[in-house]
Amino acid sequence: MSEVTEFLYANPDMEPVFQEFVTQYSSLAEVWENCPRSDWMLWILYKRKYRNAEPLEKYIAWLREQVQQNGNKKRMEMRLKAFDARTGWSKEQIKEDLEAQRITQAEAGYRRFISAWGTATHVSDFVLDQKITDAKLNNLYDAFKNALPDEEVHVPNIDDVGIRIAGLKEQAEKLKEILGNPFELERPEDFYYGRGNW
Repeated sequence: MSEVTEFLYANPDMEPVFQEFVTQYSSLAEVWENCPRSDWMLWILYKRKYRNAEPLEKYIAWLREQVQQNGNKKRMEMRLKAFDARTGWSKEQIKEDLEAQRITQAEAGYRRFISAWGTATHVSDFVLDQKITDAKLNNLYDAFKNALPDEEVHVPNIDDVGIRIAGLKEQAEKLKEILGNPFELERPEDFYYGRGNW
């Protein structure tokens, strides 16, 4: 039985399109290398009990930069506020609980990862939604700007699906750049194998 077959057997809740994609490969390293969607990649990390929060925090910082590239200052500030609200435990809160001995070092590591993973999952989608919103606003602006006086304005539809797919691919490439391939040469310390408290 291949690693991919075992993964699918252990995780029957993965969506059919994902299952169809991964069955082309025998190892998760190959799946990761060829994966065109950041949402799938994040789920693979979660399901395989990847536990290194630091690279995911770098990915989140990159996503924040994508929001900051918006030209409209008020819109950017509003979006950053919404972006920053999508976080779990803060590093400060985890550190405080650890120092007060309310949690163990292992629990602190787990909280940090779960916070980073949850935030990455939500804000990846948030950034994609903002790309689609911007495309719609730009489309609307261009339609009104180019309309002749007394002419009915026709706003062409945009390809929401195409924008989302392109965004998922861009995010997937960034995840590969930041994390490398965690399944190629697994570092045991990056994964949870059922030992310890977390």
